Amino acid sequence: VPIDMPFTEINRIVEAQFAGKTFPEDGSGSVDVTVKRASVAASGNRLLISLLVSAKEKKSFLGLGGEANVHIWGRPVLDQAEQTLRLTDIELAVESEAAFGLLGAAARAAIPHLQKTLAEKATVDLKPFAANAQKKIAAVIADFQKNEDGLRVTAEITRLRLADIAFDSKTLRVIAEAEGAINVYVSALPAL
Repeated sequence: VPIDMPFTEINRIVEAQFAGKTFPEDGSGSVDVTVKRASVAASGNRLLISLLVSAKEKKSFLGLGGEANVHIWGRPVLDQAEQTLRLTDIELAVESEAAFGLLGAAARAAIPHLQKTLAEKATVDLKPFAANAQKKIAAVIADFQKNEDGLRVTAEITRLRLADIAFDSKTLRVIAEAEGAINVYVSALPAL
């Protein structure tokens, strides 16, 4: 069963997950990098997460800062057990290096922390989508249920498991496997 999610929906999830977050989260770095905006798009066989970040140097009294666009490419992998989508093989690029150049080595030192954190946290929880898909599939199956002329058909989905993912430029498609039972009860045969 395909479950299609437009990237506009994925963007809302990623925006909520990253916007307003500061890295490193424990504040241990010499530079705080705060995510202002986040979005997701398809990029070949990878997904691209684009972040608008603001960096501010903390160690000197000058408190220099700047903004940059950080682009993270990763290969999407479905974690079937956790029903999440995560990115692996993450690559990172910083646009507006000039703004970060004001911060020098301190900002460049913050980027690996950001990359590590993104590798750990770049996940999208698909459980709500699976639950919604199970309801939709149950509604479709209900249309097939019959109780007429000596024939009764019932169906029930007992489990929905996310099995695979694919995407194009507009949509992320999660393939789900449904398990359940269909019962057919015959109480009378048609007259010949």
